[in-house]
Amino acid sequence: MDKRSKLYNLMYAFMAITLIIFVVNIAVKYDGMSPADEMSDEVVAFDTGWTLENGEEADLAHLNENSGVQLGTQFSIYNVLPENLSEGKSLCFRTKNIYYKVYVDGKLRYEPEIAENSGYNKSSGNRHNYVPLNSDDAGKTVQIKITTVYENAKSRIDDVYIESEGGAALSFIESRLVAVITSMFLLFIGILLMVADIPLNIRKEKNHELMYLGFCSMSIAIWCLLETGLFQLFFGDSRLIQTMSCCTLMLINIPMVLYFDKAFGLGFKHVKGILCGLSFIEFIVCFGLHMLRIYDFHETLIATHVILVISAISMIASIIKRSRAGEKKESNKIFKVFRFIGLVSILVSAGLDTVRYYMNASDDNALCVRIGLIIFMICFGASSLEKTINVVKLGARSEMISQLAYKDGLTGVGNRTLFKERIAELEENKNYVNEILFIMFDVNDLKYINDKMGHKVGDELIVKSANIINESFSNFGGACFRIGGDEFVVIITGDMPMAQYKEGMKLFESAIAEHNANPDKKFRISIASGFATYNESSRAQTMSEIWHLADSYMYKNKKDMKARMIQANEYYTGKLYGSR
Repeated sequence: MDKRSKLYNLMYAFMAITLIIFVVNIAVKYDGMSPADEMSDEVVAFDTGWTLENGEEADLAHLNENSGVQLGTQFSIYNVLPENLSEGKSLCFRTKNIYYKVYVDGKLRYEPEIAENSGYNKSSGNRHNYVPLNSDDAGKTVQIKITTVYENAKSRIDDVYIESEGGAALSFIESRLVAVITSMFLLFIGILLMVADIPLNIRKEKNHELMYLGFCSMSIAIWCLLETGLFQLFFGDSRLIQTMSCCTLMLINIPMVLYFDKAFGLGFKHVKGILCGLSFIEFIVCFGLHMLRIYDFHETLIATHVILVISAISMIASIIKRSRAGEKKESNKIFKVFRFIGLVSILVSAGLDTVRYYMNASDDNALCVRIGLIIFMICFGASSLEKTINVVKLGARSEMISQLAYKDGLTGVGNRTLFKERIAELEENKNYVNEILFIMFDVNDLKYINDKMGHKVGDELIVKSANIINESFSNFGGACFRIGGDEFVVIITGDMPMAQYKEGMKLFESAIAEHNANPDKKFRISIASGFATYNESSRAQTMSEIWHLADSYMYKNKKDMKARMIQANEYYTGKLYGSR
């Protein structure tokens, strides 16, 4: 980096740091309320004092564990509204996996509209509820009639407040803002990795580590977004959102397994096929049970969790196996550490959230996973990107070597090695093509020009001749090869090789005539040619025999041309050459 560039970088760094300090200083000194705080003024917490019909205290966080509660049977909980209830307030609360109605002083005040579709889970999912109140309701009894859906899953009521509907919504958004931003960041990273996979894999040897990592990140990010509960504020169909959340979990395992296998290898035979097969079978079985209304997606979540746990154990076992074998990696040690930290973070966080889910410990099922996934994506994304870039560099280097091995260094067309491989390929597949056409070419006068005018001019003659041959036939499906000092061959395959040959010959003859008509040319161009075709009538012949047949026709044409044309020594030393 030159001194000026360093100076410009320092100038920009100074501007950015100054602006950050300026903004942080102002933000820290601000002690006013946010719009959410202003709208949430006079908030009354209303999550205590709820009782059952028998007078016992109701457990809102574990509704199906309250005494006397039976699955599918309606029961009620009660509370008394505050005496100082002001106008414009609502009873705001969230529900999970229950059906319910709200009564005030024995009269139905609120009943949510529940959509029906055969594709839904059995429950109503997570819902935000706002029951309008007025000052006349002060001191009255509020009753919520509840029906639980699942025996061993969360059935709860939380975030119970008496406040304005707008304030409650803003407060909830504010409480979930970090989770939403984190999930959106993970979704963006997933999309970025998938896009980055495209240019990195425009080569023969594909390695889609970044694509699989991107799919895995996107699946987890979408699940995390759905679990924030934010979509229920803007989308009325809470049942669909819950169904999507359950289904999204099933999309995580396969890309996670494929990524790990591509990046590091699972280390055990058939493990990849078994894990991917299990995920697919689980999806088909769970989908079938859901549509038959036997068990919905929520009730079969344990199968998804089990498969994810099995996959995690397989990954850990693979790491242990490689460590014991003392396997050496090509990548830097720092990336090995990154991968270890990343894998541990996602496995531990997923395990913690799974335990929290079954313990009904929180309403945010993706809290730990979001943190673990950020660490995982940073560590593994950096490692995979470094590895993929190295592979692409190696591929580019191999491609350069391949170019040198298969292309003629002087003319840029295919060389004799490539021609022989093409012949072998055509021989192997000749029964699957209708017709193959070989055209042999031989450049006249090369020996004379090399001897009399120098090899540099001779090389110019070869290059010009190669360009004419290649450009004339490449647009008609012809592949050009230089197989000797002044010998070229073009192979045409397709539906109508003969028609393609005729069109190419028109361009070939026109280009030669145009060159020879130029009064400032260094040399004339004269090229003999001959062709032969492989078709239904020549199935018994080999590709080499067809090629040699074209070669014999070319030599016949060369002999005829020499008999008609002015000899090189006369052309270049006589009056014709002097007056060209």
